[in-house]
Amino acid sequence: MAISPIPSNPSNQEFRILIIGGGIAGLSTVSTSLSLLPHHLNPQLMEKTLQAIALRSPTRQITVLEQSSLNREIGATISLQPNASQFISSWGLSPQLLAKGAMVDKAFRICATDGTEFKRVDLGSKRQYGGERMLYHRQDLHDVLKQAAVDKTREGKAAEIRTGKRVVSVDCEKGSVELEDGTTMGGYDLIVAADGIRSQARECVVGQESKSCRTGQAAYRMMIDDSALECDEEIRKFLDPREAVTTMVMGHKNRLIMGPARNGEVFSIVAMVPDG
Repeated sequence: MAISPIPSNPSNQEFRILIIGGGIAGLSTVSTSLSLLPHHLNPQLMEKTLQAIALRSPTRQITVLEQSSLNREIGATISLQPNASQFISSWGLSPQLLAKGAMVDKAFRICATDGTEFKRVDLGSKRQYGGERMLYHRQDLHDVLKQAAVDKTREGKAAEIRTGKRVVSVDCEKGSVELEDGTTMGGYDLIVAADGIRSQARECVVGQESKSCRTGQAAYRMMIDDSALECDEEIRKFLDPREAVTTMVMGHKNRLIMGPARNGEVFSIVAMVPDG
């Protein structure tokens, strides 16, 4: 994620924020704290900004631009470590996510290809980090964040989400963006680039080209209905598909990382294999 420099903004004017990208990162930014901003900014401006904004507040107008027309996640299971799950809790979103089937991850187990478990890390004893390791379906997490961003009953002004808006360039000095259809949107005090690994805005914000690097690994993912796994006796010897445990199978330079979501209704598998 990249954050543009902040122009001066008179205290009697509304602070206008544009977030590029309506995914999990972009929607989370609506609720996050400006303590995450770069500390090399002007100290007086930084102090004023931190006092005036906390991103969502009565003095801010937040617009989120999402390039897809649906603004809906697909994906599979996503796990949040305690440092990240603390944010979800502090935003008051835990009850909504638990209602959708969020699960507290009990353990991380490592197994050989024949199913033999040779290491198990209990995660229930990690509460000293201030939170739990949580298992969500990405779609559920995104839906709850989106609802919180536009909810008019929450503290501060609700964000506006505009779909089908692909940003192709950013002018940090003017506080404006150009869309794929040629439209220019301007007058923003803060622009946040949260448009993913193939970001079109990052280069404009940070001032240099920033391409993703190949890791030598490729990931394939799929979701399976847990009821289908429960009927397989061989699988049941190896794992309980409804148990809130993350399992990694290692062998032959490959890894399978798997676990349940939605209170065990679905089972997610990510296969990490050598790329190419």
